[in-house]
Amino acid sequence: MSLLDAQDVENLSYAKLLTPVDHRGTRRIHRRCIADASDIQYRHLPFIPYTASNSEEMYATIPDRFISRATLEHIGFNETRAASLWELWANSHTEYLNADPDDLHVHMSFLEHATDSLGEDFVYPGADASGEDDQKWFDCMTAWGIATNRQEVIMDLEFRQLRLANDSCLHWVLDTLGERYLDLMRIRKDSKTRATMISALLCPLTSHVRSRRWTRR
Repeated sequence: MSLLDAQDVENLSYAKLLTPVDHRGTRRIHRRCIADASDIQYRHLPFIPYTASNSEEMYATIPDRFISRATLEHIGFNETRAASLWELWANSHTEYLNADPDDLHVHMSFLEHATDSLGEDFVYPGADASGEDDQKWFDCMTAWGIATNRQEVIMDLEFRQLRLANDSCLHWVLDTLGERYLDLMRIRKDSKTRATMISALLCPLTSHVRSRRWTRR
């Protein structure tokens, strides 16, 4: 259940704008190739193959497989929590491991599996926080297994007043996880579109080449 379209993977890999899958189940993709909007957002970045020196500025990390432990980490869980959630999923939803990557039911089930435990007593007794005590927010998110970098985004001082005026810690965490999952779905959609467009452009050229080869015979 690949995140990117198979033809898109082949095209980007050939252009050296997508790295092979690493041991964590992730790839590095040029920021301009993440989705349609990113080509505009990062238009100042030249198309240069991945190297260790340009990795942070020009390349982003994405999961290789949509339904995966890497995706759980991508949307916001730390390694320990992601591993636990993935083990539970893999053992109880084996029929989904190689499902159609565009099956909305599978995605809904996977996201619900990842978020349903948040706020339940077995994770953190009396869980959830609201109000101005930031430490309580951090305590809840840590207990839920939210990665440190996601916690920092949610607790950014720039958005503090908005955060305090709108719902609780649980609401913000669920919103963050859901938005990042939707981002992956947009990446999947744009990857399929890009592959189709490139195939359409190459098809006449391929036909022309084949025609010339046949004529020479």
